[in-house]
Amino acid sequence: MPPAVLSEVHGVAVRTASDPYHRIDIHNTSRTLEVRLGDTVIARSEHPVVLFESGFAPRWYVPRADIDEPRLRPVEGQTFCPYKGLCDYYDIGDVHRAAWS
Repeated sequence: MPPAVLSEVHGVAVRTASDPYHRIDIHNTSRTLEVRLGDTVIARSEHPVVLFESGFAPRWYVPRADIDEPRLRPVEGQTFCPYKGLCDYYDIGDVHRAAWS
């Protein structure tokens, strides 16, 4: 079975041939998402996307335009996920690897 991308009513489901039981669902949401560190707003988005992946807690993604990017400090090193690709990390305040892209 080749990799498949399945359209769904509220998002996209992704399956791969390497693990047919590993699923990723990506959904647009009408929720407003606000990310804070203490009293400081790091991001506020009216267009977040939530990613549900087998075995993991939901992950929220926001457009770069909705992030206060000067508050993010790039950190050295990257990781790779066969489903989502290459990932860069960012520290926010004293929180190590608090954000990724």
